[in-house]
Amino acid sequence: MLHGVKMSKNKAPQKHHYVPQFLLRRFSSPYSEGGKSKIFWYDKQKCLCRYTAIKDIAFKDAFYTYVDNGETINLEKDLFSKLDYEASIVLREICKTKSVPQEDIKKHWLLYFLAAQFLRIPRKRENLIRIAEDIKKQLGPEFPLGLMNRPVG
Repeated sequence: MLHGVKMSKNKAPQKHHYVPQFLLRRFSSPYSEGGKSKIFWYDKQKCLCRYTAIKDIAFKDAFYTYVDNGETINLEKDLFSKLDYEASIVLREICKTKSVPQEDIKKHWLLYFLAAQFLRIPRKRENLIRIAEDIKKQLGPEFPLGLMNRPVG
């Protein structure tokens, strides 16, 4: 159990979006084809701009899945789906009212979401894993770091 979040054993989605799709839809074209939300996406590695379905950008396969003590943990399904859902409600309210909600629970969901956004992007994860590797080198191979068993990307 991860801070009150029950880990599921069901088949989890493989496309793990590091930028939530509900957020990207806010920037999608109103003229998307076939009812699919599309957005202009700039690929920094290829220096290429393309018009792409939101479901096909800002993701890595199984990015938030790892094994810890023999248990498969899927943060996309077990944590981020709930967090993104709650944040989408709060952000929709902010856009509608043009003000931050006054209820503490809504503020907390918004703060959790913003903190998670900072941590869930690939580069930040790579940096955290690099730091964990440095710590492991300093403290020895017996030091337990569950994420060390999971390759980046």
